Amino acid sequence: MNSTKRKVIDCFRLETNGNHLSFYIGCLANYQPEQYQVEKQKKQLEKALKMTISFHFFFFNSRM
Repeated sequence: MNSTKRKVIDCFRLETNGNHLSFYIGCLANYQPEQYQVEKQKKQLEKALKMTISFHFFFFNSRM
């Protein structure tokens, strides 16, 4: 998830529901580059794990 080396991801949570994985990813800044990289790799990961995957990005500030 840190392929852009921008260090914008502050936290994430993983939830499983049967044959589905959901990643909730909290970011400190614009997350579009990270989201783009994740979407490029999503199909390969789904095929390897034999599960469907969804990614949910949101702005998060842990310094509040």
